[in-house]
This record gives sequence, C-alpha cells and structure tokens, in this order.
Amino acid sequence: PMFGQPGSFAVSNDGKQLYGQIGAFIGQQELNTAWTLKDSGTDFVEFNDSLESEGYTDIWVKNDGILFFLLKENGPLERWSASTAHDILSISKDHSLDLSNTSWPSSLPKSFELAQDGSKVIVYGSGDSAYYGFDISTPFDLTTASYNGESSDFSVKSEKQFLFAKQSG
Repeated sequence: PMFGQPGSFAVSNDGKQLYGQIGAFIGQQELNTAWTLKDSGTDFVEFNDSLESEGYTDIWVKNDGILFFLLKENGPLERWSASTAHDILSISKDHSLDLSNTSWPSSLPKSFELAQDGSKVIVYGSGDSAYYGFDISTPFDLTTASYNGESSDFSVKSEKQFLFAKQSG
C-alpha cells in the first residue's frame, strides 16, 4: 500500500483501479472486487516524476484510463497519456495548462474538476478560496483552454442543505 496519506485520489470508472497522489509520487493499486478495499490486490505500483521539484495536489483519470490529469503545487495543470489503459507506469506528459498566463491570482491551486466530456475545467485556489473556470474548445486538450471567469462569493443557507455561488467580476 501507499506510504503516507494521499493528497488526493481517484478510482477508475469500473472501480477496479485505485490511484493516489503524494507529492511527486502517483500510486496505483488494483482492486480484486470493484469498489471493495478489503480484498484489494497486493500489487502496488508507483510512478515518480523525479524530474520535478514540486508535488501534485490533485489527480483526475478519464474513464477509459488513457488520460490522466495532474495539478501541480505551483500551478500547471498537466495532461498525461497512458500507452496501456489504467497503467501509470506507461504514462508520459502530453502538455499542460499554464495557469500563470491567465488572470490566476498569486494563490496556489489546490484542486480541480474536469467535466466528463472534457469541455470545461474548474480549478480551486487555496489562498483566496476562489474557483476559476476554463472552457476547453477541443475536449481534453488543455492547449485549447481559455479562461471563462471566477467565483469567490459563497454562502450556505441556514438549513445547510444547499451551497450557492455568486459570480464575481
């Protein structure tokens, strides 16, 4: 099993692969039974992006297991491709979205969510507690991303059942 506590994790669409991220390490564990950890496989592999000095803060894996998206501590959102589906040892970096080329603030990106169809991404900045949106004109191709705004004003109704965002800017 993975050493330490993962910063984020993802599970494959079929529930048979568990991915975790700790710094520059990405770990993968096969689950014998989908979505069941108690009888998980003993095989554990890890990918170490040893050429990088910064770690990752979030991971997202496309359902087909070919595309992996990793968010770096200091900003770039990277797209990686696997030559074998769901095999992190076969991944290589394709390209990245340089968040410094947008109206991104000086705060560090913490997490992100990618639309299932690959047409949009929202990145959360930890320092200013704001969300930043991007449209992706060619699905899953971060080189075609364009900034579409931010939201930082959130409120919770007294019943604490709904979260509302107010568009700013």
